[in-house]
Amino acid sequence: MLNRFKLILIVSSLIWLTIFSLVYKINFNDQLKPFVNLTADIDQHNRFVSKYSFSSSFHSSSSSSLSSSFRNRRKNRRISKQVSGFRKV
Repeated sequence: MLNRFKLILIVSSLIWLTIFSLVYKINFNDQLKPFVNLTADIDQHNRFVSKYSFSSSFHSSSSSSLSSSFRNRRKNRRISKQVSGFRKV
């Protein structure tokens, strides 16, 4: 009897957790998307700045790091074009 009660309790809690997580994803994910994208852009910028800061690691740049810097510049241009749509010109 006690094992059956535990099983029912575990299954019902899993069902409620699943329902709650689905409702949370549907309702709040779209509202949080701009903030998530903004923090991702800020994190990418911080990584870019820390990677190419003027330190000893900056002077030991190879062709692969140069090509990645050009890729990052291209990404930054694309991001700035997307952001410029929100500004008044």
